[in-house]
Amino acid sequence: MKISCGTDIIEIERIQRSIENLGEKFLQTIFTEEERKYCEARKVQKYQHYAARFAAKEAAFKALSGAIKEGMDWQLFEVKKCENGKPELKVNCEVRNLENVDISISHCKQYAVANVVATFKEPIQFFDSHAHYNDEKFEVDRKQIIQQIYEEDVSKVTCVGYDVKSSEFAIQIANEYNFVYATVRHFSKRYC
Repeated sequence: MKISCGTDIIEIERIQRSIENLGEKFLQTIFTEEERKYCEARKVQKYQHYAARFAAKEAAFKALSGAIKEGMDWQLFEVKKCENGKPELKVNCEVRNLENVDISISHCKQYAVANVVATFKEPIQFFDSHAHYNDEKFEVDRKQIIQQIYEEDVSKVTCVGYDVKSSEFAIQIANEYNFVYATVRHFSKRYC
């Protein structure tokens, strides 16, 4: 299991100024409709709640950004409140191998802080143990195929040489891609 965490602290006054200066554009860019309803219902303390959610999104970016497949967007994360009062982070996108995410937020008159801890399942590693990307039938689209298998989570490939020429080419391919290894046919004088 892999653990990743993110923490953020923000001045409440900074969020208040942004809301007062940028208005709805700022609110709609950063916060979901449910978050805006929740914060606005807090009347006098609404800026503290907005700041806490802003810090939560920053902390979530820090904890999860390496595993998010799509581009970053403020509304990928939404802070909700459970019935017991504990905050919950709703993740509105695909996150590679995410197992669990937990959040803690707090605020006082001047600052809001958030901490996000995420756990990830160890990904299954696929190993192609007998590939012939050195064969001439891959001449046209070799690079595309090798890139595609890498993107599909094949972590290691063995490119197999079966004669001198194919063994040399297998080594060349292995030198181009750090996840490709070459096996070569050994040509001993005893067998020639």
